[in-house]
Amino acid sequence: MHRTDSGRSLPILDPNVVIRRTTDVLAAYVAGELEDRVHSLAARHTTTPTASIPSRPAPPRHDRSR
Repeated sequence: MHRTDSGRSLPILDPNVVIRRTTDVLAAYVAGELEDRVHSLAARHTTTPTASIPSRPAPPRHDRSR
């Protein structure tokens, strides 16, 4: 599959091809978004774990040897 490096080319639709892009962003914006993300994750409600299925009791053990 041929890929051109011009900015006007269409993106590749092949999921096996990874395209890496860099963008200049002010550190203040990154810090603000990171802080918002931390607050949103901290505000999520913790769910109680579901009751697990009780395991079957072990079969009775006989002390006789063969």
